[in-house]
Amino acid sequence: MIRKLGPFFCLALGLASCSVDGTNWDVDATAPVVETKLDLTNLIGSDNLSVAPDSAINVAVDVPLYTFSFDTISNLPSQKTVYTYTWIYPTITLPGGAVLPGNTSDLDLTGTDFKLSRFDVKHGKLRCTLKSTLAQRLIFRYYIPKATKNGAMLEFIDTLVGTPVSSDTVVFVKEFVIDDYQIDLSGPDGDDFNSLTSFLDVSTVVGDPGCVLTNGATLFKTETELVEITPEYAKGYLGQYNFNSIGSNTNFSELQMVQGGLIDVENINMNLVFHNTIGADLSFNPTEIKAVNTRTGQQVVLTHSSIGTTININRATENLSVVNPVTESNYTFNITSSNSNIESFLELIPDQLSLLANVNLNQYGNTGGYTDFFYYDFPTFIQLQLNMPLKFAATDLLLIDTIDNPFGSLDILDPIQDGEFIVRVENKFPLESDLQLYMLDNTGTITDSIFANTLVAAAPVDINDRGIQAITTDLIISATAANIQQLKNANQLILKANFNTSPASSGRMQFYSDYYMLIRMIADVKFNIAL
Repeated sequence: MIRKLGPFFCLALGLASCSVDGTNWDVDATAPVVETKLDLTNLIGSDNLSVAPDSAINVAVDVPLYTFSFDTISNLPSQKTVYTYTWIYPTITLPGGAVLPGNTSDLDLTGTDFKLSRFDVKHGKLRCTLKSTLAQRLIFRYYIPKATKNGAMLEFIDTLVGTPVSSDTVVFVKEFVIDDYQIDLSGPDGDDFNSLTSFLDVSTVVGDPGCVLTNGATLFKTETELVEITPEYAKGYLGQYNFNSIGSNTNFSELQMVQGGLIDVENINMNLVFHNTIGADLSFNPTEIKAVNTRTGQQVVLTHSSIGTTININRATENLSVVNPVTESNYTFNITSSNSNIESFLELIPDQLSLLANVNLNQYGNTGGYTDFFYYDFPTFIQLQLNMPLKFAATDLLLIDTIDNPFGSLDILDPIQDGEFIVRVENKFPLESDLQLYMLDNTGTITDSIFANTLVAAAPVDINDRGIQAITTDLIISATAANIQQLKNANQLILKANFNTSPASSGRMQFYSDYYMLIRMIADVKFNIAL
């Protein structure tokens, strides 16, 4: 929280000394300039904190480590269905307006071990390419009765122009958006898989001249394929699929303000939860979980009995509810201070977590008897849940906060020659610290800095190492006119605070919700007034 105090209407001028030289006045002035308050919600984020009845703070972090993308379903089908229409009847002259004998073709769903009875499309297209060698125009009606949207089947009608020369071929490409279509793959009797039949009715145009059709001649070809498919839902047998060597790097921003130093934590409880939302059995083998501090380049690999162990996870179950159609199947690895190196894992102060694992779908085959299912909006994922008391000892713990510059609009700083800032810090943290302020221009480059040589005193603690009351420290920061001008021109300010546990404490300290640090900057400056 930052509050700017107006330049003159909240200004308390202390004319401690004035000197007059002609029409120029040198004036000493004291004015409150800026105030900011840091508490645990600033440092960690309110969404990641819980407060016990005694005001003790717990850190609760819940982040996804990996979300599965079932790409193989998106590739269904990848084959192009080609149909060649050959005139098998005696040679005749086909008049305008005549109807050719109808034909059917099955979309080719081979090349995959899927055996699906239903497939719903979230996004996708049907691409139909028509090639004709006839001089006459042809009217095409293409339709798939078992591909429907809101009860209406997929259908389009279009006219293909005739060839200008008998030896030429005209090509017509039609792309039909099939978003939200349901595709029934169960065949004509409802007992099959991967079966989808398309129909094509062709006629010549009334009034066009007749056309000679010779026995054995190829009249036209069709090429049909589904492209750019995103699945919404699939039902049947999803096949065997290997997600071997999945890898993820997840930003761990919950400690993003902590930029350095050492912490010593205890009593950590972390769950690694596998959420299976697919209606198929899965096996999961985490091979590596690693904490990474990208600022220091240091890494810590988690040691726990789950690492390298294969776990079989039951399939999810399907509900009749439209709002929540899936009841997921979960498996949880519990990782604690007593069964792992989780304390050193988090004492690294990581800003990134990485996961390597092997995952197999339907490892033992079609055990579900064609009842597998998949919902696009309910992806399978691996989740990290962390809970620990905010209880630690700190050595050179560096916290950084970036704020918009509140000094740019303060007119009192305009004629300043030099002076100093009094930084009055009211601190209830049982941590002592030193403060530095850096100025950034609009490119993020540091242009100047000001700092105090005096430490901010830690709040006194009782026999239980709990902060008793806030303690106030005044820091005196000298500033030249150049410093002040850089401060006024800055786009943003970086506040850096190095914290250390109070020397009076006995070790790891529990932190409470009433801890805070209130920082007030007061300008005690000399400026010149010209009359």
